[in-house]
Amino acid sequence: MPHLILECSDNIDIKAAVMPFFAQAHSLLERLLPTQLSSCKSRFICHNMFYLGSGQVNNAFVHLTLKILAGRSDATKEYVGRELLSLMKKLFQQDNRALNLEFSIEIIETSSPYFKG
Repeated sequence: MPHLILECSDNIDIKAAVMPFFAQAHSLLERLLPTQLSSCKSRFICHNMFYLGSGQVNNAFVHLTLKILAGRSDATKEYVGRELLSLMKKLFQQDNRALNLEFSIEIIETSSPYFKG
């Protein structure tokens, strides 16, 4: 079930690293949640309209939303979040050092019924 939604501002150059990020993130989730690799689903959204802080053109963001089924401990969620954040910084920060780049992760447990078919 895990869904990864990766978002960024369009002034950052991360497109080449998105698929490697998803591959490594899926592997990480398989090990740490745990979950089945085949149940992981990811998508990428690049925003061309955004306003960060004071509006300076060198402000940029990468945000990851992780949606999971309820039931994992807070410690597990915190550890998974820290590992994903570390992976994001490793893959996305290197080519974007000139930017004021902000990283964030939101982990959401689905509280309503989840259907798939």
